[in-house]
Amino acid sequence: MEYLRKVDFKTLDASSVHINQTLIDGETGGTTCRIQIVKGPPKTGSRRGMHTHKFDQFHYVVSGTLLMEIGDTKGEAGPGTLVVIPMGTPHRNTTISNEPAVFLNILAPLAAWAPE
Repeated sequence: MEYLRKVDFKTLDASSVHINQTLIDGETGGTTCRIQIVKGPPKTGSRRGMHTHKFDQFHYVVSGTLLMEIGDTKGEAGPGTLVVIPMGTPHRNTTISNEPAVFLNILAPLAAWAPE
């Protein structure tokens, strides 16, 4: 088990397109959740539009600003914000800042996650 996992900031910073790096999941020793670091370029958003999942999803915003649409609610999520998206709730996000949005993406429970 790799107890300390580091983000590859060199690759993350060099990318001008949407990118994510998995820090832990079922294939790397996780048993309860999947955690990724995600970078969304300015003025881009959820590639699937409004969508739902069979798991809870959380975004912890590190930098940039996301416009979050969760159900009938819209709000801005900047650095230090935890976004809570309950299982089955329609949602989407859009980077509205002039800089990329970087956030941790947490999916739980792991057993409900499947590649989409």
